Amino acid sequence: MIFPTTLPDPSKLKAIMQSMATLDAIFCPEWQYRYYSFDTDWGPSEQMGSIRNGSGDDLFVLFNDSGCFLKGFSHEFSQQEFTPDMFYKNVPDAFKAAVSEPAFSTQNVSFCAWHTVGHDGWENSVQDRDLDSNVFFLIQDLDGKASTYVKFLADYHEMEANLGSIQTVFDQKLMTRDLAVALNSEIDFSSLVSDLKQIGYPYEKLPEGKRTNFLRKLFDRD
Repeated sequence: MIFPTTLPDPSKLKAIMQSMATLDAIFCPEWQYRYYSFDTDWGPSEQMGSIRNGSGDDLFVLFNDSGCFLKGFSHEFSQQEFTPDMFYKNVPDAFKAAVSEPAFSTQNVSFCAWHTVGHDGWENSVQDRDLDSNVFFLIQDLDGKASTYVKFLADYHEMEANLGSIQTVFDQKLMTRDLAVALNSEIDFSSLVSDLKQIGYPYEKLPEGKRTNFLRKLFDRD
């Protein structure tokens, strides 16, 4: 069982969420239907990963120079005995803006935690043990294992993928056209590159020579 306080440190969690957002961009080109997303340019020195299941449950994870702040909500386990103020009681100043960020729907909170740079471990105001463990279902796949994503892909998107190729993405290897096509033969690589820029995942850039030849053919120039 994964709890907020047993999640990886911010740098590892960020890499996991970027990889999962990249995979979802490949298998689900239409952004509005994706489960995992990541915005590497959320704000000045801020990045944001999110999980949305389309059923009213979500997780927002803010990364900045001070560390990481996360807030999750499950509509079936809203923890009504706890008010939002109780979850946010001891949030460090570095993350206070996230507590009032409208995009995070901060009044809808079922659990909350943060990890500051230089501090060994995650912290919270409402302890994991005081909450129904079912509330943490959105973070159960954040273990960084390719096999976990393969199972998610089958269950959620009803698709299959090669475990080795999925592992390549979790290893943060360069996303090439060949790798993208191996994962999804119908992928539009140029559109994917736009997503990868937003996600902050490394990708293959078209060599200048090939780009020049392409432009010559496109505009019928010698």
